[in-house]
Amino acid sequence: MDKRVSFSGEDLELAEIAETYEITFRSLVNYRESLTDNSNTRSSYFPEQLVGYSRDEFVTYFQSQIEELGRTMCLNLIAATEAKLRKDFLQRVYNRKRDNNSRALRTVYKNKGRYASLEADILDTWKNLEPSARDVIGEYKSVLQMRHWLAHGRYWVAKLGRKYDFFSVYAICENLQSNLPLF
Repeated sequence: MDKRVSFSGEDLELAEIAETYEITFRSLVNYRESLTDNSNTRSSYFPEQLVGYSRDEFVTYFQSQIEELGRTMCLNLIAATEAKLRKDFLQRVYNRKRDNNSRALRTVYKNKGRYASLEADILDTWKNLEPSARDVIGEYKSVLQMRHWLAHGRYWVAKLGRKYDFFSVYAICENLQSNLPLF
């Protein structure tokens, strides 16, 4: 039998990630506006890397910073949802819950241990256990392709099937978590 995983207690909730996104997004927008506000006499600092930028280059620079923030936060959302699924999986095993869902997930654990595949083992088991959640599980499995692309350095052209942003990924992760009876 595998050694038990020690839970760190540092896993994030989706709402915490959304709050960080909102604060950082507003900070970027306010910073951009403070640099373009000619009446701003409080600060004479202008970042060296932006000196000489045309208006279009300036707008493009901040737009790319906002897009990068979104991608980073998407990775956090997807990872936080994975953590919730894996933690639920292990808690069902460790606590020997007797409900049908826990029994099915314990069978996965007996075969794969704590290294069970999120997609092929845990999510596919949930798909069989909760047929009404098949679509939301499928959406989350699709967004996992974005996670793989982000986590592995984006060196290939991602074929994600659709364009994801912070808000669509948040909705997918929140929908999955609310449609599965997780502990």
